[in-house]
Amino acid sequence: MHPEKIQFTGEILQLLQQIKGVKQTAIAKQLHISQQAYSKIEHSKHIDSSQFIHILKTMNYPVDSMEAIQSLIKSLSAIYQSAPGKE
Repeated sequence: MHPEKIQFTGEILQLLQQIKGVKQTAIAKQLHISQQAYSKIEHSKHIDSSQFIHILKTMNYPVDSMEAIQSLIKSLSAIYQSAPGKE
């Protein structure tokens, strides 16, 4: 049995950023890109897993295993989907 494939999206990055209380400009600076380039990533429907993991590391999220990342994203997705206005 294979685990459910998780979509790495900009919406999830936005949620993770809000949880950490980090501004786009700070993340962009650490990634050595412009704030506009980072904003474009956050508005993406799909983000490459290696880029997603790199950004999570930049935000100091523990990314020691793909299972942990998938569990975190699954939990956040469920919360996001149940938020008011997301029915």
